[in-house]
Amino acid sequence: MNETFRYLTIAFLIISLGIIRKSFKDNKKRSDETIIKQPRIYLNGGIFVTLVSTIINFLVPVLPTVSDETEILVFYIFSSIMIFSGILFIWYYVIWYIKLGKETFLYRSFWGGTKEFFYRDCTPVTRSARVDIYKDGKCIIKISLLIVNWYELSKRIEPEMNKYKEISNRD
Repeated sequence: MNETFRYLTIAFLIISLGIIRKSFKDNKKRSDETIIKQPRIYLNGGIFVTLVSTIINFLVPVLPTVSDETEILVFYIFSSIMIFSGILFIWYYVIWYIKLGKETFLYRSFWGGTKEFFYRDCTPVTRSARVDIYKDGKCIIKISLLIVNWYELSKRIEPEMNKYKEISNRD
């Protein structure tokens, strides 16, 4: 049983390193003015959780621990869940983005599906900590104010939007 979780940990580590590598490759290709991405804390937090959980998972057989198999199984399940959640954060940072064009913007979701929207068909509603983008009365995207370049999308949808310009300048 212990060997199964160790091999599962190795697989999770390989997957996360591949996603991290893709992230750094993609960041070199994209220009900052036309891309809206999740905050960098998603990538850094995912890397931290994955690596710490992996290291602990590898060190458990070496450390003096409780010999009760139920507790060891619960620990391995918990650490596997932590590694998997770290990979999900890394994946979310790499996959999710909004690419701004002249008349349209392209939205790529968590699952990799893309949708294109015209600026003229959308309406931004600014909340205290996010901007909601509506199309035909339906909320299509919620963007946190922590995201770099969130103001660019709002400005292109509603060119007279100057209310929150000070917040954008702090980024």
